[in-house]
Amino acid sequence: MSLFKYISIFIASVLVWTSCQTEPSQSHKSQNQQSTDTVSYSLEEFNLPHTSIRALEVLNDSTVWFAGSNGYWGYTKNNGIDWQMHQMQLDTILPEFRSISITDQGDIFLVSIAHPAAIFKSSDSGENWKNVYQDTSENAFFDAMEFWDNNRGILLGDAVDQCFHIATTTDGGDTWQKVNCSQLPPALENENPFAASNTNISLYDSNIWFVTGGKSKSRVYHSANYGQDWEVHETPIISGQTMTGIYSVQFISPTTGIIAGGNWENLIEKNNHLAITYDGGNTWNVLNNASQNGYISCVQFVPKSNGNKILALSGRSRGGVSHMYYSSDSGAAWQQWNNNNYLAIQFASPNIAWVSGNEKIGKLTLNKVEQ
Repeated sequence: MSLFKYISIFIASVLVWTSCQTEPSQSHKSQNQQSTDTVSYSLEEFNLPHTSIRALEVLNDSTVWFAGSNGYWGYTKNNGIDWQMHQMQLDTILPEFRSISITDQGDIFLVSIAHPAAIFKSSDSGENWKNVYQDTSENAFFDAMEFWDNNRGILLGDAVDQCFHIATTTDGGDTWQKVNCSQLPPALENENPFAASNTNISLYDSNIWFVTGGKSKSRVYHSANYGQDWEVHETPIISGQTMTGIYSVQFISPTTGIIAGGNWENLIEKNNHLAITYDGGNTWNVLNNASQNGYISCVQFVPKSNGNKILALSGRSRGGVSHMYYSSDSGAAWQQWNNNNYLAIQFASPNIAWVSGNEKIGKLTLNKVEQ
């Protein structure tokens, strides 16, 4: 579901960046909870004009790929000193990219959400692109795509006639097969995923989870066998309106996962917007003291923290004040930092996360993260 619903142009430049060092504000404590570990951060910001960036693929501390609006995609391989920024144009159409994925063998995939709803593949660092899958129907809308390995991947799209558009590949993305609706739990009326931060799918081993929202319920769909068989579980995340629900999910084991969301049409509304599970998503525990605001666009566990350390963004695509939230005790207590309207997170290592938003990418360095 939209939050707003090859000619290659190459631009290589050293982009302007600024940096700041900010101490986090006082932790938000719940009753009978000790303060979370104090963590400071620094943020380097890189200007990438003319595109809103909601999709990141971080390969290491210094190599980051992105995909955004107006057909733009690109990367840095030297820690942001230089960026290569390209624009894909299809006749008169500039695709809206909300998802990017790169396999270990270097195949790159971009997902255009609609008009066309399509997957583009490159095996030569973006020199050439091939449209490997598309849906030209009027209501088609692709939300996200992920790969388990070099061969096996999955695509998630909005529901049409109560059937989510799910397609899988087993040959490295060269061909895709749409999953028959009879194999999927039916979607509820007005239930769909949100393409907010390229984090509404999470993979672990042969498992996949994807998350939804809308007027009906906020739910988590799960398959333990690469999308062949499915189950669905309700969650306590706010629902009931068109843009309420779960916007982000991550699992770090077959049992431990976190979901986040809220009400995108009322960004400061305090509600059930963060929850954690320790049984694979069968049941969810609300983190009631997670932040001072409602809507969260993206949530991620800090790598190698056993699920104890969490970073979340209350991205504000409509302007206004936004925050980052950090917890070192599985969400019992939180620190709050200024966010500067970033919408997506992806970690490179326990101390380095890359973030993206409107016309910018940032490199976030967390200090004193590892015990």
